[in-house]
Amino acid sequence: MVAEWVLGQANKRGDAEYTVVDIAEYNLPLFDEPIPPRMSRYQGEHTKAWATVIDRYDAFVFVTPEYNHSISAALKNAIDYLFREWQHKAAGFVSYGADKGVRAVEHLRQIVGELAMADVRAKVALSLRSDFENFSDFKPRDHHMPLLDAMLDEVVLWGEALKLVRETHRFNPMGQPIEKMAPISDAGSGPSNTAPDLIRSAIEIADRWNAALAAGDIDTLTTLYDPEVILESPAVYMLDTLFPGTMHGIKEVRAFLNAVIQQVPLPLTSRRPPPLADGRLFMWEFRARTAGGDSRDFVEVMELRNNLIFQHRFYWGWRGISSLSKVGTKGSSSR
Repeated sequence: MVAEWVLGQANKRGDAEYTVVDIAEYNLPLFDEPIPPRMSRYQGEHTKAWATVIDRYDAFVFVTPEYNHSISAALKNAIDYLFREWQHKAAGFVSYGADKGVRAVEHLRQIVGELAMADVRAKVALSLRSDFENFSDFKPRDHHMPLLDAMLDEVVLWGEALKLVRETHRFNPMGQPIEKMAPISDAGSGPSNTAPDLIRSAIEIADRWNAALAAGDIDTLTTLYDPEVILESPAVYMLDTLFPGTMHGIKEVRAFLNAVIQQVPLPLTSRRPPPLADGRLFMWEFRARTAGGDSRDFVEVMELRNNLIFQHRFYWGWRGISSLSKVGTKGSSSR
């Protein structure tokens, strides 16, 4: 009931999309993963499902009671299942207990800090004595409202900021940044053509490309390419039509993509991860095994020119190569 109160008040704000993630609905057993979560090599289906849920959110408000100066065992267990999915996201707190749950929050701040989350200072602390009638009927006092708003203000602000961090950096398993997007310095790019703007543009173009391919819309696909585009893909081995491994110019690329639409079954796909970028090239890695399920494992590299795809390359991993070996080399030629 405390979580539903937080959700009801948050939804009145209109500044973000809010929902309740109830741990009880996911039936997580006592932690049973054989590999440390920071490796993201989840084995259990319950873990993969839980990871998919947490991965989709940019920030969290943890609603927790206090038990023996700490959080509940169920919450700690649910947190411990994952690592990357929590990283670089904002965390706020609403606690309740005989002493308002403040010690649970202090412990929880240490936990989320280890997960590389950014916990906000503002919090809401509810008393079992004065915010619950007979220790059971939840009736929060009015003075909690500005505190809740202040906490949500910070969570939304930091949630948006850290989303940009995740889009423009690559992190090692410890959560430390190892690559950073560099700004474009090409002449004529304009002062607003900063790294975040380029990242968002590349993501938008890639999403439009995915949607057009899935819909079989060759005309929309063609509009996304520079007239002098160069496209490389081992998918030529899967086609009955003869194509070179590298297509030059919009005419060849259009013919190739049209053949892909007609002849190649839609591949297994997963939600696009944030791209790796150096200010010129954008790269997406689709792993064979992900928390969201199986994917056609490949690396996609895209270079933009005037907001159009100028270079487009695909490098396939073991799953893709396996599918090629079953088809043979009936449609390939070299250039």
